[in-house]
Amino acid sequence: DISCEKEVTEIKNTVLEEMSENNIPNIRIISETRPGKRRALATGYENTNTEIIIFVDDDVWHCDTMLENLIIPFNDKKRNTGGVGPGQICRSKRKKYNIWEIIMDMRLFQRYLEIKATTFFGGGSPCIAGRTMAWRKSMLDETNFVEDFLNETFMGKKQLSGDDKYLTRLCINSDYGMYHQMSKDCYVSTRFEDPPVLFYQLLRWGRNTIRSDIKLICLERKVWCKYPFLAVVMVDRFLTPFTMFIGLILALVYGNIELFYLILLYIFVIRTFKLIPYFTYFKPKLKYNYRFIPYVPIFILATYAGALLKLWALF
Repeated sequence: DISCEKEVTEIKNTVLEEMSENNIPNIRIISETRPGKRRALATGYENTNTEIIIFVDDDVWHCDTMLENLIIPFNDKKRNTGGVGPGQICRSKRKKYNIWEIIMDMRLFQRYLEIKATTFFGGGSPCIAGRTMAWRKSMLDETNFVEDFLNETFMGKKQLSGDDKYLTRLCINSDYGMYHQMSKDCYVSTRFEDPPVLFYQLLRWGRNTIRSDIKLICLERKVWCKYPFLAVVMVDRFLTPFTMFIGLILALVYGNIELFYLILLYIFVIRTFKLIPYFTYFKPKLKYNYRFIPYVPIFILATYAGALLKLWALF
């Protein structure tokens, strides 16, 4: 399509002009006309000859010190780092955060705590998120990367999404280590859509996680030897959507209303306690998150709605 080619050329020229004005040399823009994010990442890999390759989504914003801190773990020869991810926060599309952005920001922080724990206990991670991920190119070179990456299947069906989970599994199953830079000097901020698009995104992410975790834990299994703590966390995360409802369902089945209310109180207290670090954590650009305290009950309800969504994704 000639009009499309003209538009792409105009965009290229605009970006190159902006780079030139900001004294950023050695920029080359490659147009990938074939559809799919995996195809674009594979094309980027094929045209890269540096030691480190960084894949970046187009809707994230990096703090000024992100890049220099992101690549530090690659200098750790003992760990032989193959992949590194930064911290993540939610960035509002408006002047003020709406309820969905607050919920997703709390969700990102809970994921932050999980990754902080798995990084501390051995260095593994459930996923180096595709929003921004850095990889040692030699790790990809040692495999038939492009062919396998573009033709990944699950139960005989070709996988289109889940590129970050694939790369994370590739690192776990290799002889390379991984690390997350979770400091205030290495983070990206990302935006989330409003419902109903957000629900479709969560459903897609849930399916990607379930498919990839089944492969990693049950089929490939190297994670049990390399990162045992991570393996236990992933199994726990898989079972959680079931166990969250067991107590409530049993209390209703046996007609014990007092127990039902006690379980609800326990859920509210323990999940509120779990969010305390979120409100005491100094968040870049937003300082402390005290103003989001009234949204805690809504977030707790959202976690249960998210558990139902995960069960639906499983089926």
